[in-house]
Amino acid sequence: MHVSPGSPTIVHVLAKGDVVTLIGKAHQGTQKTWQFVRDQAGHEGYVVTDFLDLIADPVPCPQRRPEMPYIPPVKYDKSRERFANVPLFAWAIGASMLIALLLSGLLPALLR
Repeated sequence: MHVSPGSPTIVHVLAKGDVVTLIGKAHQGTQKTWQFVRDQAGHEGYVVTDFLDLIADPVPCPQRRPEMPYIPPVKYDKSRERFANVPLFAWAIGASMLIALLLSGLLPALLR
């Protein structure tokens, strides 16, 4: 099994009679046709189609484990963002006015 069609880099060596599953479409190289396959141990790579024989009753091949787990999409709840659209400078102005009122002593008088 090669990393890519025509690549000299071998990722796994198959023995005669090993069963593989065709995964993708065949790739036509300059002289050979390559097929992406997965063996029963889960190794994946490209092999020359001249070395493959199709069998009538395919043997189930385990699925490749994903690199990262599937995370389902989360529904976004806009009702929880009451103040999300208020610009940051508006918050800063409001906070500074509140602090000024506290320091001046007017806020306790306004709250009575």
